[in-house]
Amino acid sequence: MDFFQTIMGRKLIEGTLPEIAIQLKVIADELKRQNDLKEKEIAACDSDKEGD
Repeated sequence: MDFFQTIMGRKLIEGTLPEIAIQLKVIADELKRQNDLKEKEIAACDSDKEGD
C-alpha cells in the first residue's frame, strides 16, 4: 500500500497540503500589499524632500 492510499496520506494530500497552499497565497498577498504600501510611503517621503 502506498502512502497516499493510507488514511494519513489521504488526509495530508486532500486536507493539509491544499490548506498550506491557500495559506501561502494569503502570505504572498499580504507581503505584496505591505510592499505596495511601503513603496507609496517612500514615494511620498521622496516628493516631500523634493519640495524642501
